[in-house]
Amino acid sequence: MLYGLFIFIILATMVPTFADNLGKRYKSVDPGFLKQLFFYHYLLWIAYYSYAQFNRSDSISYFLKVSVGEGNWFDYYGISTRFVEFATYPFVNFLSFTYEAMMILFAFLGYLGFVYLYIFFKETIKFNHSFLGFDLITFLFFLPNTHFWTVSLGKGSMVFFGIGLFFYGISKINTRTVAIIFAAIIIYHVRPHILFVLIIAVMIGFGSSAGRFSFFQKALIVTIAALIFANIYQDILDFTGLEDETLEESAALSHRARELTKATSGVDIESYSIWMKLFTFWFRPLFVDAPGLLGLIVSIENFIYLILIVSLVGWNFLGFLVRSDPLVRTSLVAFLLVSYPLAQISGNLGLALRQKSMVMMLLFFVLVVYQDRIKLRDYKNFLRMKFRKQKKEEYLKSQKS
Repeated sequence: MLYGLFIFIILATMVPTFADNLGKRYKSVDPGFLKQLFFYHYLLWIAYYSYAQFNRSDSISYFLKVSVGEGNWFDYYGISTRFVEFATYPFVNFLSFTYEAMMILFAFLGYLGFVYLYIFFKETIKFNHSFLGFDLITFLFFLPNTHFWTVSLGKGSMVFFGIGLFFYGISKINTRTVAIIFAAIIIYHVRPHILFVLIIAVMIGFGSSAGRFSFFQKALIVTIAALIFANIYQDILDFTGLEDETLEESAALSHRARELTKATSGVDIESYSIWMKLFTFWFRPLFVDAPGLLGLIVSIENFIYLILIVSLVGWNFLGFLVRSDPLVRTSLVAFLLVSYPLAQISGNLGLALRQKSMVMMLLFFVLVVYQDRIKLRDYKNFLRMKFRKQKKEEYLKSQKS
């Protein structure tokens, strides 16, 4: 624990300078917010660390396996679980990191994911927005579920860092090629199917934007993206560790859904429509089906998700999506393409909580940009009315003279 505390002190000492430098580089970034976010993130680290002491956590398995030190470092190289072990090995075997030190280090990756997503938000948003009396972006970034699943030694923190860096990169795609490549390497090694989904989302988001391609080119890009997704759909299930059956896909999904229903946090989704499955994946557990104290806490956040969508999505939302820019389309497509297959097996609500934590920020981005466009439209209307009023006053003044 003392080694872990030492690592935390080093990071906590570095973060103020790191945040101040980002504030100078990106004028829309609030360094004070990033400093607060750091300590909040590690407050959730304490919650997860306490949770892991009494519940099964893959973080312990990762640490114990590499701490044995069998073979050399590159014997651990691979994708998915093996890449986490590969990344952990040198810290444990060369630098003698303890379990707590590794947890704190990987939590910092999760924090960096939030930092890059925050820059992604702030570079796109032009106005300040409020929700329930709070600044909207601050409110969204302090929701606890995503923090809780990105503070531990494991795939969650690494892939979330990769996703944050990836969207930071594509927001200025011509000048951040290195960030995109590095993010793609990380995501591929942790969850390859997520990288493929993001590539498809970029193809659709940028390929369908006005003025960039001809109609034929857009149709070709979207068709290719759809075919790629159809071919990796099963891989998405395989790589999440949820599908190891050799039956036909529909029968296997049905079987797996029944298995997950038997879990302590399971619900029977086998007879649900796709819309109910998506609702279950995004918004459950709610208070009536919350499994234990953690489930009750999560129910509050899920209820907030519902309030956010109901209050922020207006009648013009579909029109906004039709006219939206590539970043909005890419974010929404990525959110939906990750959600759709995982919703098929979301009978285990605890599993759904972990899986959706990767992409909920992308939905929030779409909602905030929508609010921004509404405020921009209102602001333009205000200026237009002010201009007309000024012209009218000038005309009346000229008539009097």
